Amino acid sequence: HALTQKLEGQYAVDVLDGDVGRPEAIELLDPEAPEGQHAAKVLEAYDAWLGDTPERAIVRLMGLFDRPADGECVAALRKVPAIGGLTEVLVDLPESRWKRALTRLRRVGLLLGGADGELDAHPLVRTHAAARLEETMPEAWRAGHLRLYGHLTSSTEHQPDTAEGLLPLYQAVVHGCRAGRVQEACDDVYWKRINRGSEFYSTNKLGLFGSDLTAVTAFFEKPFTRPHGSLTAADQAFLLNQAGFHLRALGRLDESEAPMRVTLEINEENEKWNNAAVVAGNLSELNVTLGALDQALADAERSVELADRSGDAFMRMANHTKLADAHHQRGEVAAALALFEEAEAMQAEWQPSYPRLYSVQGYRYCDLLLADGDASSARAVIERAEYMLDCATKNNMSLLSKSTARLSRARAWTILAHRNDDDSPDPDASRQARTHLDHAVEGLHAAGYDWALPFSLLARAIFSRLIDRNVTAAKRDLQDVEDLATRCGMRLFACDAHLERARLLRDLSTAADAREQARPHVDAAKKLIAETGYHRRDRELANLERWLSGEAIPKEVLGAWG
Repeated sequence: HALTQKLEGQYAVDVLDGDVGRPEAIELLDPEAPEGQHAAKVLEAYDAWLGDTPERAIVRLMGLFDRPADGECVAALRKVPAIGGLTEVLVDLPESRWKRALTRLRRVGLLLGGADGELDAHPLVRTHAAARLEETMPEAWRAGHLRLYGHLTSSTEHQPDTAEGLLPLYQAVVHGCRAGRVQEACDDVYWKRINRGSEFYSTNKLGLFGSDLTAVTAFFEKPFTRPHGSLTAADQAFLLNQAGFHLRALGRLDESEAPMRVTLEINEENEKWNNAAVVAGNLSELNVTLGALDQALADAERSVELADRSGDAFMRMANHTKLADAHHQRGEVAAALALFEEAEAMQAEWQPSYPRLYSVQGYRYCDLLLADGDASSARAVIERAEYMLDCATKNNMSLLSKSTARLSRARAWTILAHRNDDDSPDPDASRQARTHLDHAVEGLHAAGYDWALPFSLLARAIFSRLIDRNVTAAKRDLQDVEDLATRCGMRLFACDAHLERARLLRDLSTAADAREQARPHVDAAKKLIAETGYHRRDRELANLERWLSGEAIPKEVLGAWG
């Protein structure tokens, strides 16, 4: 490793007078040492050489951080009373000696450059220092983290509104858990200050799934299967579900199902029907994204049963739409439509002032209504989407709710632009579609949901093909979809991308071998449909196969999407 080489070379100069033939040098630089041990051996050698000095104490302090240490955190650690075994030599250290120690450590490579009192070190240095500190001085390890936990929780605004403002609280959660204040960090910092309770502010409003997952990880003894044993049973189940939900949002789909399944079992065993209904519904959505549609249907059916047991009006409505969506993806349109209509009746009973479905539930229904590319359905969806956006705006809903409303409206306007009576694009409809598409892509990206972003990218690729006739733009968005689908294992989106690649060649390519270029995409989509049961796309596949055989397909048969 480059850092190891630098440290070895500097150690040979500083300690061994440049004589690499000395026995201790030969042992240190042993090329036969197992991989990964070189850095540890050099860092141990430096630790011994530095002795009881400020330099060694500073290196050990770096083990308390998993990121650069800001000046205020460092100052908090240097305050009286000293942390036994860790900061005695730093508490009353003159500023000139402190600066000299930092300069010396940066020269040899144990510290990196920093500004405004910030300290930083290579991750290898921090990791080694952390392991050494926790193993050999566990009391100092806990006391150091407790000092940082107290500093960050007391010096930070109670409920910050921005991602930057929340960062110290996320750090505080990690330090609190390492200090042994696991339950307190969960209740007082993560739940009350970061999430703002059931508002889930940090993710719903700011899309901070990555930061949130880092904090959630701190509550686990073994991520993501065994939460810390000192937590209440209810909090263990909650954090397992949070882990699964966040992993899904970040596109780590293969990791997200296991913690959700454990959470479902715990909630069912304890007859927490509402919590169990939430998790079962999340599992259905996850398996739709993965393309495991049989499992998605089973999970959705279970989610409806659990919601009925809970008696929660919102959960009954929401899980009916998840069951409807599972049927829709399988091509079972009549069943899906009946369930959506039931869900909307439940919505009207639950919230008479908002009688139609909105948020993600409304998007799912609009997705079904737009499936045939019919102009009258598109006009109805525009009205619905305006209602959905109005609901989301007036009630300060999540970025996901606002973005899916804009996406529904954009897709409907694309159909109307394409379905103009004189067979030419409607400029006003085109402008509406483009504006809302760009907002939807930006909003879903900002919302942090990797699993949802392809919806908007695919819609924009279709717009580029149908309206702008822009092959480059369409390919760019399709490439992003394919990258996400490959990285996250989202087989339905992979299928959609193959179908749209083939349509792009059919509609805009002038190449003589356009059909041959499209054939692998059609074959790949056909295989994915058979494997997943994604029969919603059967008609689109059939139209492309008819085109591959040389048959001309009338526009009214194709629809806006096929």
